[in-house]
Amino acid sequence: MTTPPGILAIDGLRMGRSMLVQAHHRRVMAVALGVNDPVVTPWIDLGLDLRHRLHGTRDAFAAGRIDLDQARVIARYDPDSIVHRNKLAIADRDVWIRPAENGMAYLDGHLPAADAHTLAMRLREMSV
Repeated sequence: MTTPPGILAIDGLRMGRSMLVQAHHRRVMAVALGVNDPVVTPWIDLGLDLRHRLHGTRDAFAAGRIDLDQARVIARYDPDSIVHRNKLAIADRDVWIRPAENGMAYLDGHLPAADAHTLAMRLREMSV
């Protein structure tokens, strides 16, 4: 089975390349499929899960014994998938700063929930 170049690129990115490079490849895949980034990201994640972890599900899907929705449900509720998605999300954490008027800035980020709450409380203390 030949793997499409886009999947190989995203697969390599999941092994630690920068978020900018990942975003670029997501956009390339989105354009190729005619969808937007928020739509293509779960498709890519499902494809990687089927390729690397859920081999029985992949075989059943390829044979037509289950449909796309059933494959998604299996991937979503697989206990290993939950842990795996959490690890990917933690690896994708980042913080952004955007300029605002009057010498101010906006702070935004994608962090594990407990860390985000801790950081928010500390920032509130510092801002007073």
